[in-house]
Amino acid sequence: MSVLPPWANGPFELILHAEQHWRKGEDFDRRIALISFDNSIEVSISTYLSLHPIQRGNREYRNEDVENWLNNYHTKLDFLGEELRTRSLQWKVEKSHIIWAHGHRNEQYHSGSKGTPEKRVLSTIREAALWIFSLLY
Repeated sequence: MSVLPPWANGPFELILHAEQHWRKGEDFDRRIALISFDNSIEVSISTYLSLHPIQRGNREYRNEDVENWLNNYHTKLDFLGEELRTRSLQWKVEKSHIIWAHGHRNEQYHSGSKGTPEKRVLSTIREAALWIFSLLY
């Protein structure tokens, strides 16, 4: 069994929190799971970009690029696309699907919508959160 590096604890705790709510499956829990899985994507990428190169497999990025990628959710996904190209990997969850699920999260979080996320939205964002975390850590 491998132990997570200490800098991965924050993003992992968000995934764990989301997973616990996802498994309960009640309306409130599904809303919190959506918000937490989505947040874990953003925190996974932000944390990764803020690390010293030795903490991320000696991968180095220009400071200007890092500042740009840290601007918002969409630019963080732009970083992910660049990282996938550099590693010669494909999107496991399509970027457009992640953005679609993020839009549902924004409705829950920012507009105060009382609707309950559909299971397919949760499945998409959960798969993306787990994949992105495993890719970066």
